[in-house]
Amino acid sequence: MLKLSPPRKEIGVMHFDDAYEVLIKYLVAVPESKGQSTRAGPSHSHGGDLWIPHVVQGYWQSRPEKIASDELEDHHFQPFYDAAWELCRIGVIRPGEFAPRGWATDAGLFSGDTFSITRFGRAWLKDASQRLIADPSRLTQVLQGFADRFGGGYAQRATEAVRTYRTGNYLAACVMAGAAAESILLALATAKIGDESKVLLEYNTTGGRRRLTKRVCSNVSATLATQLEAALQALRHWHDGAGHATMTTVSEAEAHISLTDLLRLAQFVHDHWAELAA
Repeated sequence: MLKLSPPRKEIGVMHFDDAYEVLIKYLVAVPESKGQSTRAGPSHSHGGDLWIPHVVQGYWQSRPEKIASDELEDHHFQPFYDAAWELCRIGVIRPGEFAPRGWATDAGLFSGDTFSITRFGRAWLKDASQRLIADPSRLTQVLQGFADRFGGGYAQRATEAVRTYRTGNYLAACVMAGAAAESILLALATAKIGDESKVLLEYNTTGGRRRLTKRVCSNVSATLATQLEAALQALRHWHDGAGHATMTTVSEAEAHISLTDLLRLAQFVHDHWAELAA
C-alpha cells in the first residue's frame, strides 16, 4: 500500500491526524453506557463519553516532554478540538452529555469539551482499526502538492475526490478520482502538443482520450509508455465504470484504491514530466 511519509515533528507540536487517532483509541475503550446511572458520581467525562481536557492532559503527560497541565497552551489543545469536530461531522460523536434531559452540567450549556458517542459511532468504532485513511486531509495536502504542475482543474477534482471519500460517498470519490486523472492527462498533452485548445478539441471527440494517450506516449521509451498507460487504465476503470448511469456498489476499500491510484499517477507523471512532455 502506498504510504504517506509523516512530516518531521517539533517538540510539543501535534498534527490533526495524530489527535484524531488518539481520540479514536480513547473512544474505542469507552464502555457502552446503559443510562443515566452510569454517569452518576465524579467522572472525567463530565456526563459524556469524552471530555477533551482530560484526554489532552493525559496525552501530553505520557509524552517524553511530559508537559504539565498548567503549562499546556492553546496549540496543545487545538488539534484535539478539530479532531473531535471531525468525528462529530461524520456522526461518530455529538456535542454534549450522554442524556442531558434538561438538567445538564456546565450550566446547562455545551462547553465545547464534552462529547458523547452516537449509536452509529458505536458501530463505526468497532471497525475503526480498519479505517484506510485516518486523516484524508493529509492525502489532500499531498495531492494538492501537484496542483502547480497539473492545474486548477486537477486540484479541484482531487480535492472533491477526497472530500466525498471523507463523507462516505465512495461512488462519487471514484468518479472524481478518475476526473482528476483525466486532468493530469490533459495537462501532460497540452505541455507536449503546446496548444490547449487543440488538446481539448481532440479530447472531446469520440476516442479522443485514447488518441491523446497515444500522442503523449509517442517518442518515449516503451517501458515508460507502458507504465503510463497502465496507470491511466486503472483510473479509467474508476471513472468510466463508476460513472455509468447504472446501479453499482462501491466499497470504502475500492474508493481508497482509487485515491491511491490517483496519487501514484500524479507522482509518476511528475517524476517523468520532462521525458513525457518532450
